[in-house]
Amino acid sequence: MLVYGSTTTESTLTLRLRGGPPRRRVTFTRNTVDNEHLNRKKSKICCIYHTKNECNNEES
Repeated sequence: MLVYGSTTTESTLTLRLRGGPPRRRVTFTRNTVDNEHLNRKKSKICCIYHTKNECNNEES
């Protein structure tokens, strides 16, 4: 509330919310093949880098 001399004025703020951008969703068609049980070969370590360690030679 603001007071100027003998008059009082009230100011009201309005908060308006806007939604964010819609999230992307994956959709499948009826022609989509479920390859989970098709016995295909898989490589679970395709992205793991293994360094060649030359210090593994145990020389005593």
